[in-house]
Amino acid sequence: MLLKNKNKIIKWILWILVVIWMIVIFMLSNAPSTVSSKNSGNIIRGSFKATINVTNGVGITDYHPSKAELNKIVRKLNEPLRECMHGFEYFILAILLICALYKSNVKKIYILTIIICVTYSLSDEIHQIFIPGRAFELIDLFIDLIGCLIGCLLCKGVALIKHRNI
Repeated sequence: MLLKNKNKIIKWILWILVVIWMIVIFMLSNAPSTVSSKNSGNIIRGSFKATINVTNGVGITDYHPSKAELNKIVRKLNEPLRECMHGFEYFILAILLICALYKSNVKKIYILTIIICVTYSLSDEIHQIFIPGRAFELIDLFIDLIGCLIGCLLCKGVALIKHRNI
């Protein structure tokens, strides 16, 4: 009885995490392009500065970029990294879905995961039509699908290593 309740609680927690992650994706795509671009630029800038501080601190580098150099780097990296984030969002969603579906004893987990991810990605792209500076982008759908497929492959690989048939 205790094990059954524990599994039920885990199942509910996993489904709650799926919904929370879908809300995160929605909120990220709900920001106007200027806000989103500025936010990602700030993350890149902060990450780059932290990396420089660490590598300088341990003696790997002695690099002290000017503000103009740093801005140039951020501008170069911003768009490609924003595209990578599309894939990463759906990579995480796929893993969460696989775990929730597995705990829910659902069959054809990977097919269902791909269908849910593609459907949510499509709805997200339609949603972006109504956000200032955003648009429906087929390439984003493709990148989301790639992220989902990588998540599925990773989970299947782990399952094979652990000798589980999911």
